[in-house]
Amino acid sequence: MPAAVHEKSQRPSRLMGLAEELLTLDDVAAVLRCSKAHVSNLINGKVLGLPPLPVVKIGRRKLVRRQSLAQWIKRAEGSSVEKVI
Repeated sequence: MPAAVHEKSQRPSRLMGLAEELLTLDDVAAVLRCSKAHVSNLINGKVLGLPPLPVVKIGRRKLVRRQSLAQWIKRAEGSSVEKVI
């Protein structure tokens, strides 16, 4: 099989892995069990006591990396505990 044909057949699977790593605001809202509007407030840094949620911007579209969300949750746990105490 020519290398070019084999490489093209591998491309969709690699892209699907990357696509699964990116979450929409609806996906993030489902994980955090909150509204999409609240996720937007988190992204924009409008929720007191919590760090802004990092995003990847593509035009007006905002996506969140799955790994960034997990790291943000860990940071948020520490931030919210410190603010309450």
